[in-house]
Amino acid sequence: MEPEKLNTFKTNFLKQSLYLSAILLIVYFILKFAAGVNGVSNATPFIILFFIALSNFLFYHQLKLVNERILKFVNRFMVITALKLFLFLFIILVYGFADRKGLAGFALSFMVVYFTFTVFEVVHIIKVQKLMVRQ
Repeated sequence: MEPEKLNTFKTNFLKQSLYLSAILLIVYFILKFAAGVNGVSNATPFIILFFIALSNFLFYHQLKLVNERILKFVNRFMVITALKLFLFLFIILVYGFADRKGLAGFALSFMVVYFTFTVFEVVHIIKVQKLMVRQ
């Protein structure tokens, strides 16, 4: 894939991930302060920032691998996904040891942000894959 297309994908991913994060933050503030939901963790904005940074870093890394064979690309995508899951489990466990009372809210917030960003990333990876197959 040409470098200008890769840069376009990077830019679009960054912009759209920032929009998605803004929507998640608005939902957080509505739930936490307007609706008064107590189950939402105060760490949610930091979780969202973490996912912005990690998602963009990994998406850029995966775009570098886009010109490799499809099978190799898919294998690396699966390895990255597995490593992310272990990292996320570790983060939730560490938080659980640090704040047992707030663990349920943290885990729920983390899960919602995780699923949202996972769907977002997969949609973008599929777009990249479709362009690769056409070439």
